[in-house]
Amino acid sequence: EARAEEARDAARSVHFMLTYVSEGIDLMHVYIHRGELDRADAMGIEVGELLHHGVGSHGPIWDARLAEAKAEAALEKGSLPEAVVFATNALALAQAIGRPKYEALSLSARGTAMVRMGKKRDGIADLRQAVEVVRPMGAPAVFLRTSAALLAYDGDDTLTAEARQAVDRIL
Repeated sequence: EARAEEARDAARSVHFMLTYVSEGIDLMHVYIHRGELDRADAMGIEVGELLHHGVGSHGPIWDARLAEAKAEAALEKGSLPEAVVFATNALALAQAIGRPKYEALSLSARGTAMVRMGKKRDGIADLRQAVEVVRPMGAPAVFLRTSAALLAYDGDDTLTAEARQAVDRIL
């Protein structure tokens, strides 16, 4: 009976950890978008420590999500070379597990960082690729994020119209 109780405690602990990791990455994004970068960094450290201890089959997805969140945090801080490194890592992880959403977000973060670093051609190429990756997904919020990033530096009336359609779908 003691072993059964230990097993139940372990299962609850793993379930809590899985929930905490996912919600922790979501909170990182909230903190980033609110400009609370210290809190985002602290949450990233906490989540990273949990991921270091292993989380089974979800680990690769969360590794990609965490790397992408770190790229966005670095971008917000103006740590552009760091943003490129995190985004490149997140991109490789997302491609390895076949997650186009995180691939597109990583390309968007890396492209934005590269444009801001003066590498406009390469940055625009990443931003365009982000839009192309997300376009067939039918995810208007992700499409809007990637297209808005591209439109900040390049784009045309067609992309603007598509972004407006995405807003309409969201509303």
